[in-house]
Amino acid sequence: MKHVWSVICRHHIVDEESKNVSLIDIVDRLSFEGELPEKRPFELPLPNVYYFISTWMSEKGDVQDKYDVMVKIIDPTGVEIGNFRNELVMEPPDGSRTIGAMETFLYTVDGTYWLELHLTKENDTTPVAHIPIEILHRQSEPEQQASEPTK
Repeated sequence: MKHVWSVICRHHIVDEESKNVSLIDIVDRLSFEGELPEKRPFELPLPNVYYFISTWMSEKGDVQDKYDVMVKIIDPTGVEIGNFRNELVMEPPDGSRTIGAMETFLYTVDGTYWLELHLTKENDTTPVAHIPIEILHRQSEPEQQASEPTK
């Protein structure tokens, strides 16, 4: 099994007949405002559901038709702060796609986070791709207090 590509996007449409996918609003950076809790990591609610989509191709000699795909979330300091799993089921003739929905994202600090894909094949788990996404906290503008002119 070979990883071909992965993206994060806001919307996708899969054509039922051809199985082609249209990717809409591909994302490589998210920013947010608001108070930051002291406890880290914390779940950052996303304004929309985002999809993590990967395409896979079978390789000569592949005997499995189901695979476990784990996505590890690595923060900018290099620490794994979470993960999620997808099952990859091969579809004829020789390729398939995994689609995972993300409604929240774990946040520790500003910077580039990595979604690290690991494929389990015949009881052997190996990393196959690293997908970056930049997460930034924007400071809220302080509210300006209305003042009266002095006399």
